Amino acid sequence: MKAVFISILFIIIISFTMQSCVSSKKYNSQIFEKNRLYENFKRSQIEVRDLRAKNLAITEEYLNQDEKRKSELKAVNEIRNAYKQDSLRIKRLLSDAENKVKEFMYFKMEMRAKSASYENQISELNINIQKQNRTISLLSKKLIKERRHKRELINLYERKIKNK
Repeated sequence: MKAVFISILFIIIISFTMQSCVSSKKYNSQIFEKNRLYENFKRSQIEVRDLRAKNLAITEEYLNQDEKRKSELKAVNEIRNAYKQDSLRIKRLLSDAENKVKEFMYFKMEMRAKSASYENQISELNINIQKQNRTISLLSKKLIKERRHKRELINLYERKIKNK
């Protein structure tokens, strides 16, 4: 049994030894493959470094753009607030203007009513003036007639007095 065990052990050792033996052709191809992989690894490291640099530049650009966007957003919000305030002010001004227009319309109607009242008063005064003018004219004619009549009477009495 010991002999079987030693022979199995011997076979195992020989098989491991045989497997570790590599031909020079295979060894050279593995060295070549190792060098090729190393070169690829170096290129990949350079590419990773370049990509990290680009990523850093893009990140900085993104942060700058984000700051710019925030600044512009703030400006837009300020403009919106100013617009709202201006809109409210414009609404107040329009409301005030509408109130002034209404006041003017009431004033205009009031002035028209007063003007119509004054026109009526003027018409009544003109009618009264015409009546007074007619009355004056009639009284003047009457007075003239009475004066004539009195003169005639005076003349008549004077003639009578002279004749007597």
